[in-house]
Amino acid sequence: MILQKCEPPEWRAEMEGNGMNTHSMGGLLAVWNEWEIRVLVLTSLALQVFLLFSAGIRKRNVSALLGVLLWLAYLLADSIAIYAPGYLSQTHVPKGRNHRIQVFWAPFLLLHLGGQDTITAFSIEDNELWKRHLLSLLSQVALAVYVFSKSRPGADTLYPAVFMFLSGILKYGERTWALKCASMDNLRSSMVTTPDPGPNYAKFMEEYRFTREAGLQAEIVIEPERRTGVTTAAIAEETVPYATVITEALCFFVTFKHLFVNLILSFQDRTGSQATFLRLMPEQAYKIIEIELSLMYDTLHSKAAVIHTWYGRLFRCFTLVSTTTACVLFKVLHKGRPGGIDVAITNLLFGGVLCLELSAIGMMLVSYWTYAALEGSICHSRSHLILRCLKYFQPESRARWSNSMAQHNLISFCLQDRSTLVTKILKLLGLKGH
Repeated sequence: MILQKCEPPEWRAEMEGNGMNTHSMGGLLAVWNEWEIRVLVLTSLALQVFLLFSAGIRKRNVSALLGVLLWLAYLLADSIAIYAPGYLSQTHVPKGRNHRIQVFWAPFLLLHLGGQDTITAFSIEDNELWKRHLLSLLSQVALAVYVFSKSRPGADTLYPAVFMFLSGILKYGERTWALKCASMDNLRSSMVTTPDPGPNYAKFMEEYRFTREAGLQAEIVIEPERRTGVTTAAIAEETVPYATVITEALCFFVTFKHLFVNLILSFQDRTGSQATFLRLMPEQAYKIIEIELSLMYDTLHSKAAVIHTWYGRLFRCFTLVSTTTACVLFKVLHKGRPGGIDVAITNLLFGGVLCLELSAIGMMLVSYWTYAALEGSICHSRSHLILRCLKYFQPESRARWSNSMAQHNLISFCLQDRSTLVTKILKLLGLKGH
């Protein structure tokens, strides 16, 4: 009491102010602890939406701002989806019914780790890390199962979670397989065919020698190269339908994608392409190349190599059915129970995942890959429906790439060889120029 009376008024006011600041900071910290996992999950969903609808724009837009945004979203999407399950596994997280619902978000995060169909690799080098993603798949599945089982879930979350786990594991496995298929070694091995040895010159010369030794007349005549094509002046350029442009682009894509893995083409490939391109109008000839580049981008940076196969389409249907079943079960098992912010967020997650799945299926159907698959199958009549959709959503006049190509100017590099700390050290060690 004596000390309290001896305290100056300004000291007392300062102590009371510090107490109020501490109380307010503690309140803000408590609010953040309560909302942290909710913010993380909603941010993860928002990043998935952004990646699905913005990743494909990079094919025809080289904006630096778009590239930076996609790069940040690509990295943040994986980081958040990996961090959030670890946060849920901590013991300091408040327990209760809300916590059991929050733990139900673990398979959603696993589904987000599977990524979107429009982007699996930001750069070509990311495809070489498919083994790392395989290890991440195993560890994240184990973590998500541990987090969910640790909360001792009831039937209201257990049954929907089983279907969501199936969708998440399948989705993440699909991404890992797409990265493996797009790696350079796998691409090269998938394109290498049985080598064609060509003419057997040793056997030919041996027959020639035996014929001469038998006293028969024989001579070697070197024939000029056969050119199946004709000169440019003899070909009349013509305008072909958009369907023909797509078909020719898909055929040439199978041939010319060998160039991306440093494989050579045959003379038959060269003469065949010449015969096709010489009869086309210049705009349509360039359009074929644009479509080929677009298909190659899809192969290297998206899930196109997986989802446009029979098992890829089967997996996509299974993922949609499994997610829909989980959503229906969650709604039925929670019917009549008190809701809350976590239940509302769960419903939002279900709605977002289903919308993303339906949008991805729509993009998969309205694509050149699907048109080619239907054109060469017994469902040939249905390809006309896909063609009409392509003409509407991807008309022939729409650009397929940015009309620019990056290059390195060696002359400018040599003329602007500025001295840096690294070059000085190399020069001091006598390694400069090696």
